[in-house]
Amino acid sequence: MSEGPPAAASAKMKADLIAVIPNLRAFAVSLCGNPDRADDLVQETLVKAWSNLGSFVEGTNLPAWLFTILRNIYYSEYRKRGARSPIPTAPSPRSWRRRRRRTATWTCSISASRCSNCRTISARR
Repeated sequence: MSEGPPAAASAKMKADLIAVIPNLRAFAVSLCGNPDRADDLVQETLVKAWSNLGSFVEGTNLPAWLFTILRNIYYSEYRKRGARSPIPTAPSPRSWRRRRRRTATWTCSISASRCSNCRTISARR
């Protein structure tokens, strides 16, 4: 296995790689929930992508390729850890709405006795 980038790596491809880093980091934080671990995941992704840049077909979707590498690295780590750390699942939109409705604070500039919305909102609580 050769070290370093392939000789055919264009300046545009390098710029595209760098431009995707903030999005990769945001995706990594959404997966693992830890900003420090997310930075490590992004770094591992870039190292793996850079070493395999020869297998990437220029003109195809570079961000999708990088996101796939990042996701696969993350899932591989969970498989290695075993059953003690299950892959967390994102809450469904329906449960998120229920939780948001319970925790929302409602304020109104009109007194509650004259505002039909305030009575409706109070009835929901």
